[in-house]
Amino acid sequence: MTDPKPSPPPPGTFTTRWSRIERLHDASADEAWRWFIDRYSPAIRAMLRRRLPAAAAAHAESEFWGYLYVSRAVANADRERRFRPYLAGVVRNFARAWWRRHAAAGQAAESAPVLASAGIDWEQEELRAWARHTLMLALEAMATDFPTQATVLRWFYGLPDQDGAGSALPVGEIAARLGKSIAAIHQDLTRGRLRLRSCLEAELREQSGTVADWRAEILLIVQSLASDRPGLIPS
Repeated sequence: MTDPKPSPPPPGTFTTRWSRIERLHDASADEAWRWFIDRYSPAIRAMLRRRLPAAAAAHAESEFWGYLYVSRAVANADRERRFRPYLAGVVRNFARAWWRRHAAAGQAAESAPVLASAGIDWEQEELRAWARHTLMLALEAMATDFPTQATVLRWFYGLPDQDGAGSALPVGEIAARLGKSIAAIHQDLTRGRLRLRSCLEAELREQSGTVADWRAEILLIVQSLASDRPGLIPS
């Protein structure tokens, strides 16, 4: 079995998820919204938690989806823009407006939100949240065809499972758990990292409108993940 290599990007404009996003307000809206919420709610939740106090973020999230539906903010988005920074901007504006509205009505019992804190690069925080979410989507996609390699990567790098738990395990313990040799685990790690990179690229391809956008997004996401999980995604 040869090691997987990332496939070259197709020329021209990519086929993106916009076709599914456009269905958020048509006859198949129920299915489209289930897909959208299932896929993006973890990243949106993380971004709101970085913008608002904990209790406020939970309340804001419950209102966010109604706002998204009524405003058509996603369905009316500029297709020429990258999806991640656009959605992050929607969340950012919603969080700011939500806080001001509830604070003015005397319903915000906590102190001023962290979005007013100095010295925090919120765009980097949002990028980090999105990078982690995209990594989980790529790992799930990889696990469909290569479940053992996905498990090895998850255990070795301490990636969270569906319950949010995760702690790094040494190669020897992974080998014992899976009944494999240490050499085989190292092989799984080498091949798995390359496959995960390919799955990550495929995930980002669907969030980008052009090859240039795709390459730029890969660079940002891989750089962000490198600080969280060094060595996980080959550069």
